[in-house]
Amino acid sequence: MTAKLRIRPATRADALAIAPLIRPEDLEEWIALAPMHQSPGILHSLIHGIDHGEAWYAEENGMPVAIGGLAEHDGIAAPWLMATPAVARHGREALRLGRSALRAWKERGLQPANVVSAKHVSAVRYIRACGYEIVRAFRVDGEPFLIFGACHV
Repeated sequence: MTAKLRIRPATRADALAIAPLIRPEDLEEWIALAPMHQSPGILHSLIHGIDHGEAWYAEENGMPVAIGGLAEHDGIAAPWLMATPAVARHGREALRLGRSALRAWKERGLQPANVVSAKHVSAVRYIRACGYEIVRAFRVDGEPFLIFGACHV
C-alpha cells in the first residue's frame, strides 16, 4: 500500500530538495519552454513560483513527490506543477488535489492559465482531468505547445 501524501506550503528548501529529482518529462518540458521563461534555470523557476503566488509541496515518508501552485505575475494566474517519478503512485490523490485547487481558484474569481508541452502526454491528460480546457495550440522553435485555462467559472 502506498503511503499517504503529506501536503504543506512549499519553501525554498523544498525547491532545493526536489529540483534534482524532477521527472524527465517535466525537465524536457521546462527546457522546451526556456525561450518563454524569466528564470535562468529550473531551480530559479521553482523559487519564483514559491515567491510569487502560492505554492505547496507534497512528500511521502519525507521524500519529495511534487511541488506546484499558482504563480501570479503580470496579471496572470499560472498554475504549475513539477513532480518526481513517485507521483505516479498517487494519481487519484493528485487528481483530487488538482480539481480542488482549480475549484478554489475559480471561486476566488481567478482564471488560471498556462502553457504545457503537447509532448508531455501525462501532463496534458492530468490538466484535462482536473477540468482545464485546452484553449489553443502553438509552436515555439518547432516544438508543439498548448495553452490551457479555466475558461468557464
